[in-house]
Amino acid sequence: MNKNPAFNFKLEWVFFLLSFVLILLISFLIGFAPITGDQIWGATATLGSPLDSIIFTLRFDLHPPLYYLLLDLWATISQTDFWLRASSMFLHSLIVLSTYTIAKKKFSVSTAIYASLFVFALPLLLSYSTQLRMYSLIALISLWQYHHVDNYSNGNDNRVWPILGLGILLANTHAIGILFVFFHFIYGACRLTASNNKKLIRWCAGHFVVVAFALPAVANSLFKSAGHAVAPSFNDVLQTANRLFLDLPDQLIYISVFIFLALVVSLSISKKTRLLVLCYLLLPLVMFAAISFLIKPLWLTRNFAFALPILAITLSIKLSEMNLPSKLKLAIPILFIIVNLSLWIENSAQTNSQNNFAKVTHYFRQETSQATGKICIVSVNQLNTFWSLLRYLDKPDWGHSLKIQPPTNERWQSTINKIPKDFARLLKLIDSRNYFENEQIVISSGPSDRCDKDDIDAVYLIAENQNIEEFRSEFSLQDRMGVYRIFKKN
Repeated sequence: MNKNPAFNFKLEWVFFLLSFVLILLISFLIGFAPITGDQIWGATATLGSPLDSIIFTLRFDLHPPLYYLLLDLWATISQTDFWLRASSMFLHSLIVLSTYTIAKKKFSVSTAIYASLFVFALPLLLSYSTQLRMYSLIALISLWQYHHVDNYSNGNDNRVWPILGLGILLANTHAIGILFVFFHFIYGACRLTASNNKKLIRWCAGHFVVVAFALPAVANSLFKSAGHAVAPSFNDVLQTANRLFLDLPDQLIYISVFIFLALVVSLSISKKTRLLVLCYLLLPLVMFAAISFLIKPLWLTRNFAFALPILAITLSIKLSEMNLPSKLKLAIPILFIIVNLSLWIENSAQTNSQNNFAKVTHYFRQETSQATGKICIVSVNQLNTFWSLLRYLDKPDWGHSLKIQPPTNERWQSTINKIPKDFARLLKLIDSRNYFENEQIVISSGPSDRCDKDDIDAVYLIAENQNIEEFRSEFSLQDRMGVYRIFKKN
């Protein structure tokens, strides 16, 4: 090893900076689409106080509020689209840095380099590196959870509290976060059964504490539903296997799945990696499928994000063991990066070009400029469309929009009616208007008397029903986040 202080730098920070800069440059090259769909919950949750963030996410999201609170803290500097997206770029780069650090401590520098390159370019993690979603945070916490579980089970660290603390955080980052903790629990239990019964008892008892802290998140998840989650079909399993490692086009999906299966078999043979493959790949595949069929649909490819950094390390361990020239070994993850980056750039460019929400906002800006009074837009198709309109139309007073009371569904309404009114007001469940208003525009989350006032020059409706009395159809746009059918009152 070179002892020259001039070369005494931390390679993990080089990986961190390169990862961040590369994603940043590519993002500017592709262009940023408006924040819509599920991402708008994160943007909206940055408004107001931390209490506002908790109230908003508990009312409208099945995920617990931990990620949104962190995003709210990040947004104290700025609430611009770029700065909010930079939080995910930062988390993704931290995953790369952490992967190098952990793999170097446990294995070797070469394994750490391979793992850092692999984890940077995994398709699922790349896709969420510029989105306001919690999956980069999940992958980061899960990676450090694995590190501490491994240290505890092999006797390098007798402290159980870091595992329990990270477990509580992981369980409160996602609607099924407690399942992510469960897979770490199984991995540690399998390692401990062959060593120390006393530590195994502490292990099991400690995880009852994690479960207790996770109960509110579990209840929130069960109380709500995710219509886009499914009980997986054969095609869903193929798509998942494809997207975990090589997100190839549909016509090449079987090549990707063949590579995936070859990797699973190859990694399972190795003594060092077979337990990792069992606990972080095969067991999640089986459990997610079983729960989706028997209890509640939850199969979504992104739910495997928690395991991806660990699988990148697993893949790198196998690569280090192979009897190949070191340059050829290094070429494999570099080729992996080139393939997945090119696919990501292509897919992202297509997504941005097909984002029709920008056309919707452009249309309403034109209508606003031509109106003599205010225009009123009633959004009844999706609640996230309402918040997206608030964010992008005519610079509304975005910092106060949480004072608006969007309509609640029947299950929420029946609950609201049973609680004291003073408490309901505190949680902003009642006594708030359901529209936003500024000098030029009124945006309503449902039917509102405000749109019938004399100062309203025109009323527009965003809905999916094409047969609405008193309205005529203006245009319809099909977007990956839904259908925008615009109607204008006759």
